[in-house]
Amino acid sequence: VVLLREPVGGYTVLVPAFGGAATQGEDLGDAIRMAQDLIQLLLEVLADDHKPAPPDVSTVSFDWGEASEAMVCRVSVGEAVVA
Repeated sequence: VVLLREPVGGYTVLVPAFGGAATQGEDLGDAIRMAQDLIQLLLEVLADDHKPAPPDVSTVSFDWGEASEAMVCRVSVGEAVVA
């Protein structure tokens, strides 16, 4: 996931493996939890539709927007690891 620190506070979280799906969190821990929840939901939707999970992403590009900092990290959801 890509975590962008916003100038007004909080973080925007992008999930490149899911076409840039996004969520937000008030602090870093909240942002990561929100990313995990979003990824879990998206994986459940794919499973319900009998579709495979997207492949892992080894390279990301993103728009910084007005973010003051950015981090890229892996998050775990259940037994799957999604970037």
